[in-house]
Formats: sequence, C-alpha cells, structure tokens
Amino acid sequence: MKIAKIYLIAFLILAVSCGESNQPKNDTESQDQVLAALNKKIKSNPNDASLYYQKADYLFQNGSIPDALMNFLVSVDLDATNINTWSKLSDIYQLMGNRIDAENALIQLLKLDPDNEDALLKLAKHYIISLNYEDAKIYLDKILLKNNLNAQAYELYGTTYYLEQGDTVKAISALNRAIEIDDNLYEAYLTLAFLYDLRSNPVAIDYYKNAIRISPNNPYPQFRLAFYLQEKSGKIDEAMEMYDAILEKHPQYYYALYNKGYIYLVYQGSPHTAIDYFRQAAEFSDRTTPEALFNVAYCLELMDNKKEARRMYQQILEVFHDYEPAIKAQRRVGRFEY
Repeated sequence: MKIAKIYLIAFLILAVSCGESNQPKNDTESQDQVLAALNKKIKSNPNDASLYYQKADYLFQNGSIPDALMNFLVSVDLDATNINTWSKLSDIYQLMGNRIDAENALIQLLKLDPDNEDALLKLAKHYIISLNYEDAKIYLDKILLKNNLNAQAYELYGTTYYLEQGDTVKAISALNRAIEIDDNLYEAYLTLAFLYDLRSNPVAIDYYKNAIRISPNNPYPQFRLAFYLQEKSGKIDEAMEMYDAILEKHPQYYYALYNKGYIYLVYQGSPHTAIDYFRQAAEFSDRTTPEALFNVAYCLELMDNKKEARRMYQQILEVFHDYEPAIKAQRRVGRFEY
C-alpha cells in the first residue's frame, strides 16, 4: 500500500517589498492630533507640496492608503520634481495592484534621476512580478554596471532570472555573490538551500540554518531543514525535535503536523499515534489537497475500522474525483463485508 506523502518540489516565492510598512503605528487620538497640525499648516500654505507629502506619508505609514494616495497626487501636482513622491506613489500603486501606474511612477522618477538604484531595483522587481524577465534583466544590468556591490541585484538574478533560464549554476554563483556582500539576505540563503537540497547536497543544511538565523520566527525554513534531515539525512529524531519546536510556536502549522504523522505511521508503524496528527493537519489544511484526510482514512483502515475508512475515502472522492490513492483504497476496502 502506497501512502500519500508530501513530496515538496522546491519553489520560489519572491518576497517583494516595495515600500515601508503601512501598519498603523499610532492610536486614533494621536493620529488626529498629528493630522490636525498638518491640516493647519496646509491651510496656511496650500501650495506647499512638502506639506502634502508629509501628510500623505503619515497616512501611508498608518494604513490610510486611499487618503495617502490623494495627498501624494496633490503633492506631485504641485511639485513634479520630488523623486521621493514618485517613489511613494509607485509603492502605493504596487500595494493596490495597479501595476501600470506603479511602473509609470518609477519611469517618471528615473527621468529625474536615471541612476537611482532604488528605483531601478523597484522597476526590476515590478517586471519580475509581471513575469517579464528580460525587461527585469535590463534594469538589473543597469544597477550592476553602476554598482557591482548591489547585493539585491545579484539576489534577484539568482532567485528569478537565472532560474527562469534553467541555469542553476549561474543562479548559485549570483546568490553566493549576493551573500558575500550582504550576509542577511533571506531569499538568497533560502534559494541556495533549495538548490542544494534538490541535489541532496548536505551544504543545504548550512543555508537553511542561515535562513532561520535571518527569519527566526518563520516556520518555513525550519520545516524545510527538518524535512531534509528526515528524508535525506535519515536523522528522524532530529527532525521530530524540529517539528516539535515549530509546533510549540505554531501549533496549527500544517506541514509539521503532517510530517509528524507520517513519521509515526511509516517509520514507527504506529497508526494509532499518527492518526491524531493527520486529523489536526486535515483540520488546519487549506482544503486544496486531500493527503492528510486520506492518511486519516488509511490509519483507520490499518486499525481495522474499515467501514469508517471507506466512508472517508468516498468523502475524499466527492471533492477530488480523480485522486488515484483514494480510488484504489475504496476498491480495496470495498471487498470487505461489514
């Protein structure tokens, strides 16, 4: 009997941050006081673009995106030469999913300051998000021609362009160059870990550990390291310890719950223990895959509760009609009389 198992294919998620955090930072009363003071200044100097910029930036930092946009637009209308205003406009438009206006704002900025590295980098990221890798390359090249110590440009080359080209050798080279320059690039370390993980190269462990160092509260690199130890190093006990550590801080983390269930079922032959972890994983899953629920059913089957197992297999097939393991399992348990 082949058990459903997570085979995690390495994938890359580019964490693009095009601006500063817009989470609220002040309570309502203090916000009102700040805005009242700014409005008073604007009333006295209605043509002062910098005052609208200050107000817009304050609103942006405190999560009032539509009002911030309106005030940035007033500011840029009064003074179209301020590159900071164009930069903030691009941030807001990107945040709102308005990619065309985000791109136009960056182009306007670069007309004023053609060598602005932040704008060039943002525009490269913009094209990467749009899957326009060749245009992204143009701007990454411009950055590195001007400054061959720009770590983020190397990181973007390694995490996106070279991988899109299928050139993992160049990707690894670019990413290693990036972390030589800046030792705190999470995406660079995580991508290097993925690439060496795919090759079953134990150097992946060090890269995962660095990703954890940079983002200690993120369970994903911890899970990936635990999974490597489990599947490629045979260090089951260490993997279990890491899953426990993840679940201590993130008790609903699907992958840690699922893999604990898998270890109990496959490596320790204990469906009675495994089923509890599969049930929790099924509860906290995003409902787009049936593996956890299937393994609950399979544990029931192994525990001789075939009637309930058959019911669950049918339940799975009502949603995932072509899920082959459940089809085979239903045929198998269907031979039994209850």
